Amino acid sequence: MKTFALSLAILAFAGAAQARTNIETSAIDTLRQRGVPEACLAKVTLSDAARIRSIEDSADATEGHKNWRLREIGREICAR
Repeated sequence: MKTFALSLAILAFAGAAQARTNIETSAIDTLRQRGVPEACLAKVTLSDAARIRSIEDSADATEGHKNWRLREIGREICAR
């Protein structure tokens, strides 16, 4: 019985550790399209994802400015 409970706890913890929200997944895909290395994509937080999403959804910014800001955020994430 103890091994069963232990295995359930391990599965629950591993599933929670691997889970990503939709906004994080979308942000990672966006950064991947901009050429950010895979090692850096693993460092994306929910806060980063919210920043990326707000830039993508900005109606006032030009496409060039959006690309520049997204590359800058990618560099910041890599520098951590």
